[in-house]
Amino acid sequence: MSRNSVGIDRGLITSRDGVFKGIILVVSLVGWILILASNPTHFIITQIATYVSFSLGFTFVTMLISLFIYFLQLYSLPLCNRAPWKLLEVVYSIVLAVINFIGMCIAAAVAARLSNTGQNEKQGLNAACAVLSAFVTVMFLIYALMVFRGEEPRSVKTTHSATNVPT
Repeated sequence: MSRNSVGIDRGLITSRDGVFKGIILVVSLVGWILILASNPTHFIITQIATYVSFSLGFTFVTMLISLFIYFLQLYSLPLCNRAPWKLLEVVYSIVLAVINFIGMCIAAAVAARLSNTGQNEKQGLNAACAVLSAFVTVMFLIYALMVFRGEEPRSVKTTHSATNVPT
């Protein structure tokens, strides 16, 4: 089945897009579980840490949806065929990099606050969330840079023409 028709894409798992999305999916899920497990008892810290839970949970859910779209090649539907997928991928990556960067800063601040209260296990969980959010941020920025510099995401329609054939 070609990449220009709707159906199961068996090559997604070994492609650059599939590996990127798989890594982000796993890392954001682990970070989301860690921040939910930290459950600080201080009310103000709980309210602040809610954003970190949102950022990692939002990343996980949207990446799951993205993998579903890529796996079934739903970007080849006639309605979606004309969408500027390259631009959408760059904007999506930059927006999620910013969201996760803010989450990283908040998780690090919460970890610093918890170190003053003597809650070391919760401090460690928040510090781990900060590190995982930093990793997710860097991965999104690298992906956005790669797509911006000319590498086509899997959703970009391939063109086969006589002038595009390597000799």
